[in-house]
Amino acid sequence: MIMLEQLTLSNPGEVLAVCGLFILATQQDRHATLAWTEHGATIDTTQSLDNLLDKVVNVTVTILPDAKQSKAIKLGGLSIDWWDYRYRDGALWAGRVNAGSLTETMLEPCKKQREDFWNYQVAISQTTGFDSAYSWTPLDIGWSPNKQKDGGIAVTMFARPWIEMLALIGMQGFQPIKKKIEGIIYWEYQLWRNPYRLIPAIFVFNERLSIGDPMRSLFDQMRFRSRVLNKSKYFKVLAFSEMISEV
Repeated sequence: MIMLEQLTLSNPGEVLAVCGLFILATQQDRHATLAWTEHGATIDTTQSLDNLLDKVVNVTVTILPDAKQSKAIKLGGLSIDWWDYRYRDGALWAGRVNAGSLTETMLEPCKKQREDFWNYQVAISQTTGFDSAYSWTPLDIGWSPNKQKDGGIAVTMFARPWIEMLALIGMQGFQPIKKKIEGIIYWEYQLWRNPYRLIPAIFVFNERLSIGDPMRSLFDQMRFRSRVLNKSKYFKVLAFSEMISEV
């Protein structure tokens, strides 16, 4: 049993990171379940947290050569390639950044520190944009990092490498629904309080079983909406989500 407490469910990055841990757990434990609380999550599994983190840092990462827009990666026995075919618009990065470079960037600090892995942060040059708590804005720093880097000045950001890496894995199965409302792009996702295995959990998260479904009481759902913000010419980030309904 893995209990994660003091989570921010309105932070899409933290939610996706939990989903990444859950996906890793189900690789060896097909009976594993995930349930959410008001400020946390519980993964009921035979796997330990250390075993799951080992899966991330103690395997060979293979950059697959057949990717088109971004590099696909193979993390041990898990292929992660959602940005190339399944959820292509879910990649918030662009320009010179791709999934391969992100993975290599995040894995290095992950291998150096596991203690307090959830809050561990480092100065870094690129992020996924999923973690709302660590997303820079051009207004904050006063200029565009893209232009300054081309001019010889590299701008670093702070990021939580474990959250970023686990969120990349989580997106392989748990992809928020994109909606455009009055010209603004949002990501929506649903969480549930009753424990569920992988496939039903994905269905609820992705709103394939909607709030209006007659079976909704079985899932005890919380629904969130996050705005996609343009932070530069090539980079987007997710804002903190707003809870839009609860059952």
